[in-house]
Amino acid sequence: DGFEMSDRASGESEGQEEFQERAAVAKTTLAEHLLSQLRMATPSEEERRIGEFIIGSLDTDGFLTASVEEIARLLAADETNVAEMVALIKTFDPPGIGAKDLRESLLIQLDEAGLSDSLAATVVRDHLDDLLDRRYPEIARKLKRPIRDVQAAAEMVAKLDPRPGARYATDDPR
Repeated sequence: DGFEMSDRASGESEGQEEFQERAAVAKTTLAEHLLSQLRMATPSEEERRIGEFIIGSLDTDGFLTASVEEIARLLAADETNVAEMVALIKTFDPPGIGAKDLRESLLIQLDEAGLSDSLAATVVRDHLDDLLDRRYPEIARKLKRPIRDVQAAAEMVAKLDPRPGARYATDDPR
């Protein structure tokens, strides 16, 4: 009897492991998602080589950890070509991917939503530290705007994704 129970328990855990492996395989990584967009966006072998390197240089949040100059030097590529590929990747899904930092990522997302001239964009561009620390009265004073407008802008920014690459992280439960 004891043998039968342990046999059943090991069968259940094998089934669970197999399910987890299938689920992991089925989930697309950020790199795979971006590489498929890169393949559709550019037929050039050189552009693809640069784009693949850029995608490989993104951190788990989706931010570009290397400068255009560093990438050009490492690949022995033209800086203009590298800058163009960085700009192209910034247009990929998810919005905000490929930015150098939180500020740029949020601004890309606002731009994509048609809000590049909004109060939210001004707050992100010029007052991000105050925004992150919820110093709305300070922002309102500096911009000479009602605090309710600043709070509405902050609510808009709060709906954006501060870590656009994180939803593709393999250990992320989302």
